[in-house]
Amino acid sequence: MQKNRVNPTAFSANLSEVFIHNQITEDLLWRHFFTTAQNWLNQDPDQETRAELEQLIAEAKAGKADAQAELANRFNGRLQFGTAGLRGRLQAGSMGMNRALVAQAAGGLVEYLKGCDKEPSIVIGYDGRKNSDVFAHDTAENYGGCRH
Repeated sequence: MQKNRVNPTAFSANLSEVFIHNQITEDLLWRHFFTTAQNWLNQDPDQETRAELEQLIAEAKAGKADAQAELANRFNGRLQFGTAGLRGRLQAGSMGMNRALVAQAAGGLVEYLKGCDKEPSIVIGYDGRKNSDVFAHDTAENYGGCRH
């Protein structure tokens, strides 16, 4: 009975293929994150979060590991509605509270309401937290622009 032997040449070739595949996959993933971040940046109306994201993109492209991890975290999904609505850190990206995300959520809410009622009405409130009044104003503008 002969033991199965691993052909070292074939094993080495397989590892090279795995490495190349992983490198291609990683490159595509980063390209996706950079494209997604740039698209977000193009629609973000807030100067503060735009500047924050521009810096994060530049640092991530320069190879800074902490910036790459932060960029991945900010665009690895979307902030979800919870029992108290949208809540998250004030930051650029689809996983944070910011004007672009609030505008998108408001637009979705308006479309839903229009399907329920010909002329829906809403009440928009805000409190003393940072940007709460800005988010409320943006939501009102979004609602007003979509009522027609």
